[in-house]
Amino acid sequence: MLEGYQEAAEHFQCEANVEPVDDTSTLQERMNVREALQNGHIESAVQMINSHFPSLLLSNDELRFQLQACNYKCALNVMLMNGTLGAIL
Repeated sequence: MLEGYQEAAEHFQCEANVEPVDDTSTLQERMNVREALQNGHIESAVQMINSHFPSLLLSNDELRFQLQACNYKCALNVMLMNGTLGAIL
């Protein structure tokens, strides 16, 4: 269900009489986080992660660092595009 076809996956599980491999209860939240990250909305994604999966960033230092670094890079890119980076430096 990585791509978010929750209904199809649940229908298949029912017809095939198999146990779900993944927890579908948080699928929509995970898809929303992924979409925010793909669109460069790092702060929004972090807020969603903290809201729906509160222990994830607390228990994963590498992920937390990667998100902070990405957020910093995105902010620099916006400043470069807006021409405001020179004023800060």
